[in-house]
Amino acid sequence: MEESYGGAGHYLCWKFVPPEYAFYGSLTEKADAYSYGVLLFYILTGSTRNRFIQEDDQRFWPSLALDIDHVVSNGILDVVDPALLQEGSEEAKLRDFAVLGVKCVSPQAENRPTMI
Repeated sequence: MEESYGGAGHYLCWKFVPPEYAFYGSLTEKADAYSYGVLLFYILTGSTRNRFIQEDDQRFWPSLALDIDHVVSNGILDVVDPALLQEGSEEAKLRDFAVLGVKCVSPQAENRPTMI
């Protein structure tokens, strides 16, 4: 299920929902950081799926973040949207972008940065 009615006139896209809400129904002040991290990965990879992940792979973003964290250490250009590379983005800046995304989608809310 991609989207569902979340009450109070809100629709939820489950890809953006932090684990603490998906599993326990509780939101923390770090929930926005999680959603922001998902958005960062969409921008970085140019897709809702990473090119190095199988199409039928149903993992949550945190597990994808672990893959991206590995790639950040070994070669960020493997996951970056080619359009970003054509714009002349520096690899160091893309690496910083990816590192922030990895921190934002940490499965543990206390490990995520604040949005303030």
